[in-house]
Amino acid sequence: MRILRCGVGWSGIEQALAARLGGAHEVVVADPARPIPESARGFEVLVPSAVRIDGSFLDLCPSVRLVHRAGVGYEGIDLEAAKARGVAVCNAPGTNPVSVAEFALMLMLMLARKVPLASRLLREGGVGLPNGIELAGRSALVVGAGACGTALAVRLSALGMRVSGIRRSLVPPSGVAWASFGGGADLPRLLEGAEFVVLCVPLSDATRHLIDAAALARLRPGAFLVNVSRGAVVDQGALVAALRSGHLAGAGLDVLEKEPPDPSDSLLAMENVVPLPHIAGSTEEALARTIEIIADNVGRLSRGEPLRHRVG
Repeated sequence: MRILRCGVGWSGIEQALAARLGGAHEVVVADPARPIPESARGFEVLVPSAVRIDGSFLDLCPSVRLVHRAGVGYEGIDLEAAKARGVAVCNAPGTNPVSVAEFALMLMLMLARKVPLASRLLREGGVGLPNGIELAGRSALVVGAGACGTALAVRLSALGMRVSGIRRSLVPPSGVAWASFGGGADLPRLLEGAEFVVLCVPLSDATRHLIDAAALARLRPGAFLVNVSRGAVVDQGALVAALRSGHLAGAGLDVLEKEPPDPSDSLLAMENVVPLPHIAGSTEEALARTIEIIADNVGRLSRGEPLRHRVG
């Protein structure tokens, strides 16, 4: 079976997958100089990142039988078009909650201790500046208390933060002493009491620009925003305005609305912003778990067995 790795991100995934499959199947990286649908002809399995796969794409490569995302999100893949053409779509859930939670915590600490500013001051000869703040005793709102959000909440609670959460199902996950918990309708109220807001929700029609100018205005002055979900969950123009006005003290952004961003993007130059290249889930451990899921499904597909984690 032939497998095509296409798109950007997840450094080393093709080598790891090839090693795991042990030569039983061929793993090829798409030629960046060729259109991806053209490169995909003759392949049965696609492992895409940041690639739009719709009916027109699939019509150009009728050999494709499985589109397998290397993460949880599958935005950009037209599930109805895939279903109509008999193409299965799978993802790899549960592989990176610890990685994402640790990364989000890192961003919170970098913002709290003003690391970008401190780094600049050191390069300019300064020592002992600036003063930051402690996380202990402060309030955090986790928007999207799924696997990643709950893993983060556990860690924030251990640091002595007052943690609130939002989840579509309204059922608070166990293992966390939630200060408050609610559903999407409770977002405006819970935003008002949060000093740190961390976004862990998948991107959907319901969550696109969930954090807009109105939501940002509800935050108390001096609050921080961290996004480890998808860039489009935040209205980036509204975010820039809130940062420039000083209403928002800072933002830790693993994701942006446009990826890769334009080098002239104003967010990249702001000293109260920590922008990073969509790597919250990119660890050796998460990669190993992801490879196991993809390799297992490749084997299942070749044997005609039911696929795991099928979303379409």
